[in-house]
Amino acid sequence: MAAREFPVSVALAALSATVALAFGAVFSSNAYVGPLVGAAVLPHAIGWISRRWTRSGARGAALTLFGLVVYTAGLLGSPGPGSLSRLTDRVQAGWSVVQHGTAPIPATDGTVLLAVFVVWLVASLTDTLAFRHRMSVGALAPGLMTVICVRAFSTHGWVPSTVGYGIAAVAFLALQHQILLGQSRTPVGQSTGGYVPRLLVAAFVAGVAAVVAGAAVAPALPGGNAPIFRDFGSSGGGSYSTKVPPDVRVGDQLQRGARQELFTVRASAPAYWRQTTL
Repeated sequence: MAAREFPVSVALAALSATVALAFGAVFSSNAYVGPLVGAAVLPHAIGWISRRWTRSGARGAALTLFGLVVYTAGLLGSPGPGSLSRLTDRVQAGWSVVQHGTAPIPATDGTVLLAVFVVWLVASLTDTLAFRHRMSVGALAPGLMTVICVRAFSTHGWVPSTVGYGIAAVAFLALQHQILLGQSRTPVGQSTGGYVPRLLVAAFVAGVAAVVAGAAVAPALPGGNAPIFRDFGSSGGGSYSTKVPPDVRVGDQLQRGARQELFTVRASAPAYWRQTTL
C-alpha cells in the first residue's frame, strides 16, 4: 500500500505547490515563493511518514501540528524567549496590511507568515481527506477554494499556476481513482488490484485537454480581464467608496472655531464658487 500511495502523495504535493504559487496574484514580489512552497510540500511528506508509523488520525494531526511549529520557528529565526512576541508582532503587522492593503500587497514577513498558515492548513486538509477519509474529488475542495479566492483579487499571472493546479488535480484524481477502485467491494463490475496504465493515460489526457480549453476560454468571458476584488478591506469592488454628505456633518463644520481661508479664485467673470452654505 505504501508503494501505491507514494505517487498519490507526490501528486498532492504538486497540487498544494500550485496553490502556493497562486498567491503570486496578490503579492508584489517573489519573496513568498520559498516559504509557501515549503509550507505546501512538507505536510504531505509528514503525512506520508506518519502513515508508515501509525494509522491514528489524532497522532498524524499532532505530528503535522508539530511540523508547523518547527517550520514557523525556522521562519522567525533563532528560537528564544522572544519568539512568541515576534510571532505575534508579525501576525499583527501582516493582518494590518491585509486589512487595509490593495492587491498586489508587499510580501512582508507578516503577510508571508499568514499565507504560510493558510497553505499549510490547505495541504494538511487535502492530505487528510485523500488518505484518512479516502476521498478523491472532495480532497480537491480546500485547494480549489483557496485558488478561487486568491484569483478573485487579480488577473495577473493566473494562467501558469491555475493550469498547473488543473494538471496536478487530474493526475491525483487518476491515481486516487485506481487506488479506490482496487479497494472497492461492490458486486457490480470487476475490481482491479493495481494501476491500469491505459486508463490512467486516457484519464490524464482528457483532463489536461479540459484544463487547457478552460484556460483558453476563460479570459474571453465577460469580466474575465478584470479582478472581482481589489481592496482586501472591502467586500465590494475596488472602485466603490462611501462618503458622508456635507450637510449631514454640519455640526463638525460649526465647531471649526476661527474663520479660515480655504481657497482663492481668479476669474474673468463673477460666479458662485461656494458649493454648500448654512
